[in-house]
Amino acid sequence: MQILHTTFPTWRELRILESSPGGASSEKLRKECRGYVGTHYFKYVDPGKYEDGWRCENLEKLTFDNETFDLVVTQDVFEHILNPGKAFAEVGRVLKPGGAHVFTV
Repeated sequence: MQILHTTFPTWRELRILESSPGGASSEKLRKECRGYVGTHYFKYVDPGKYEDGWRCENLEKLTFDNETFDLVVTQDVFEHILNPGKAFAEVGRVLKPGGAHVFTV
């Protein structure tokens, strides 16, 4: 959250995609950012459909249009992905020009 506050001070007004949200920072994003979209990967749910209030998305093949989001947030997600290069490419595809991927591993 410190990175968002200092580097992206208008984060509350941006379109933010977060993959596999959980914890206090994810809850803050969800509550305070009107353009927030949280997703989880559910093996038996079609991508783009909802399960338990969460949109199902596979980071290796996102269903969003090109240049949809200002920020993509992934916290401790990429170490679980089989093809991280493909997932990073997908994140780049859905980011608007000048957008950023904020992540931890």
